[in-house]
Amino acid sequence: PPFERLAREVLKRKVNITLISESPTLEQDSLEMKRIFEKLGYEF
Repeated sequence: PPFERLAREVLKRKVNITLISESPTLEQDSLEMKRIFEKLGYEF
C-alpha cells in the first residue's frame, strides 16, 4: 500500500511509532519516507 496513507494516519492519530524497513534499497526508501512526512507537515 502507498506509504503516504500510513504517514497521514500516523500524524493524524499522533502516535509514536518505530518503522522498520526490510527493503533492499533501505537508505533510498528511508529518505523517501522522511520526505513524505515532511511534505505532510512533520518537522524532524
